Amino acid sequence: MGYKSNINWLFSIQNLGIKLGLVRINRFLSRLGHPERKFPSVLVAGTNGKGSTCALINSILNEAGYKTGLYTSPHILSFSERIRLFKYDYIPISYVNDFINNNKSFIESNGITFFEATTAMAFDYFAHSNVDIAVVEVGMGGRFDATNILHPIISIITSISFDHTEYLGNTLEKIYYNKYGISRNYNKLLVSETISSDILNSQKNKREIKRCSDLDLFPVKMQLDKMIISYNGENIKSKLIGKHQIDNLKIAITAAFELKNLGYKIEESCIKKGIENVFWPARFQLLTREPIIIVDVAHNPDGARAIRETIDITEETKNGLTIICGIMADKDVRSFLRELIRINDTFISIQPKCDRALSYEELLKLARQTGYRDSYGFKYIKDAFETALRIGKPILAVGSHYTAAELIIELRDRFGIKVDGMIYDWC
Repeated sequence: MGYKSNINWLFSIQNLGIKLGLVRINRFLSRLGHPERKFPSVLVAGTNGKGSTCALINSILNEAGYKTGLYTSPHILSFSERIRLFKYDYIPISYVNDFINNNKSFIESNGITFFEATTAMAFDYFAHSNVDIAVVEVGMGGRFDATNILHPIISIITSISFDHTEYLGNTLEKIYYNKYGISRNYNKLLVSETISSDILNSQKNKREIKRCSDLDLFPVKMQLDKMIISYNGENIKSKLIGKHQIDNLKIAITAAFELKNLGYKIEESCIKKGIENVFWPARFQLLTREPIIIVDVAHNPDGARAIRETIDITEETKNGLTIICGIMADKDVRSFLRELIRINDTFISIQPKCDRALSYEELLKLARQTGYRDSYGFKYIKDAFETALRIGKPILAVGSHYTAAELIIELRDRFGIKVDGMIYDWC
């Protein structure tokens, strides 16, 4: 089978749903010769911020000269975004094709899920590529996530809030229990300073925990395309924008210090360059200035709150914008909208091309119930984007990775603009 057919087949097994547990992934990795044991790793869990934190740690290690493997999910435009070496060296189509062709029968006969197959592919690729270290984002939760088959040298929890409650539990303590499962007796668990002591103390099986708080780091100025931060008295620029990114920066820097304690040669200059050169798309990312178009994949209440705090203090967006929103039906949509709402913003609902998407009619209804007085609804991004352009305010696309992808593709189709670092392989 060819690449497109293989990728379509791989996505088709998402119909198996989410099946947590380590038995199937262990069986698959055993077939592959246990590639996950052939490289050291940093494993990052958290409700929000884990992708940004992975990107930062990866960037710092790259600046220090290490060959990294980076595994994250979900992707925006291309499956290849999930698995890469360094920052932009995405897994080759030929490797994806060969892996699926060689393992398809095993995957089908053993009930391997989409995420388990993708995780095994990533670890196999990293082992074959002889990476110095892999930075790995947990898919969901942690304790029973396929990535937890690793033996990480550092484990990290970025944040705890409500998402995927049907799998992880409906209290913060239960959610933390699942994420705490990535900790190990032999390594240090780094946690965000936003996680309360009560939550941390809810686990009786104590590990060595380090809060990522004792750093001289704070935001100086927020701009559309960058955030200027003060770190140890020196101003540096970061493409990751928003007060919530300060916490992710603290975690990544603390992780760099811990890696240095473990023998990795990471100079202070590598940390600063890593922050300045980090690449992580669709996180309050400015796509164009004329008109102003921003995209963010925030999809839960905490993510919406972080976005609102950022647009409230950014000069070009603080007085009003047009929000294009498409979101999945299984999210806490009412709370998401309550956290996002501002009186001067226009709201446009869409329905992303995904079976899990909330209908644009229902999203529009919920938005109006929340208090969006100036609001519209369209099924397709093309009509929503056209309306947003006519309104003339800055535009923010938000709500899911699918919404971000559709906006990025619409930008290419309408204006011929491509986003740097993205792969437009078959979209």
